[in-house]
Amino acid sequence: MMSDDPKPFTYDYFRALMARAKEISSVTTLKGRKDGSCVILRHDVDFDISLAYEMALVEEEIGIRSTFFIMATCQFYNAASSKNREYLIAMSKKGFEIGLHFDPTIYGNVTQEELAHHVDEECSFLENVIGRKIVSISLHNPSVTGKFPMFEGYNNAYSDEVFSDVAYLSDSCMNFRDKDPFIFIEEAKKRQVQIVFHPLHWSEAGGDYVKAFSKYIRDSIDNLDKLFQVNPTYKDLLNGDTLMNLLELEAEIDE
Repeated sequence: MMSDDPKPFTYDYFRALMARAKEISSVTTLKGRKDGSCVILRHDVDFDISLAYEMALVEEEIGIRSTFFIMATCQFYNAASSKNREYLIAMSKKGFEIGLHFDPTIYGNVTQEELAHHVDEECSFLENVIGRKIVSISLHNPSVTGKFPMFEGYNNAYSDEVFSDVAYLSDSCMNFRDKDPFIFIEEAKKRQVQIVFHPLHWSEAGGDYVKAFSKYIRDSIDNLDKLFQVNPTYKDLLNGDTLMNLLELEAEIDE
């Protein structure tokens, strides 16, 4: 990476990296990959679908499409909520692939057959949200469990065809694992490579986990406040103020 490049985890950095990727090879979804060299671009969405939509708009501007893997069992968002449904349908219509981000650990110690049944159920749930068939899967935190189950009939982001150390780049934990993305992308000249980025990590300004989660928490508070403003008791208690201001005032008092 040249010293005058934008700093990592900014959209400008992402734009520059993808511009180089497009010069080298095609940038594609997991579903859209073909034989030969290419860059498979995917995003595992662990916290906020609105951030995935923002990333999709950046990619639309660049002229590329990727796969966004969405959880059906996420504790931080509901993929079927009205706003998230709107985001996912819009992304799908724009040509982005929506896949299943599957967490097998929530089902405990079950058989492979039972896991496959849960995959089908979760894919059916997402299909009902976007109105299209789900054909691709990525596993949630497989490095933690050390297990990489495969499921017949689905593209799997961790299958041998698309996953290997030399051909895989991840920003998990906001850490590229000693790989320079601009050097890594050159591998696409001779083979298929896969990149996974998490939308929570990326923004216009960039930053670290503290900034990323602070924004996420503030946005969540703001959304909750707007939701409860229709409740007259809640509204009266705030006396025309916002929950954000009230919490910031309490934080100052606590200090």
